[in-house]
Amino acid sequence: MRNIARNTILLFVGGILGACLFACLGAAEQYRPTTGYAFWSKADDANKLVYLTGYSDAEQFHRLAIDTRIQPLCTDEGKKAVAEFEYRFPMPTQVTLAQEKQGIDEFYKDWRNQSISMITVKNIVSMQILGRPQSEIDTYIAKARSGQN
Repeated sequence: MRNIARNTILLFVGGILGACLFACLGAAEQYRPTTGYAFWSKADDANKLVYLTGYSDAEQFHRLAIDTRIQPLCTDEGKKAVAEFEYRFPMPTQVTLAQEKQGIDEFYKDWRNQSISMITVKNIVSMQILGRPQSEIDTYIAKARSGQN
């Protein structure tokens, strides 16, 4: 009987702690930092460069994992999917963060682009830096503006 009471109390305390944790996570979600134009328009140059540095580091780590761990295990179909990913989400190697920042600044100056997510804007700027055909870039921008990307 004593163990049942003790276990019931522990279960109750655990339930309370779990509920508090979920409540805190929900509250933290409200204060999640914004990205895209909402962030970019308010950030100073230092914050923009820090953001781009972190993004670049994460992207390089992700691509290293794909190149060294995943791609060697892929079938031809998997390798084709990786190549398609590399094309759809280009990562120029001969670009500075300042050039990328300048490209994003210029892109967001057009009010029609201010609803486009940061990831999509980075892809568009990368496509521009790599010299992709303007018709391809324009199609990508039109899809992004209509929410299809």
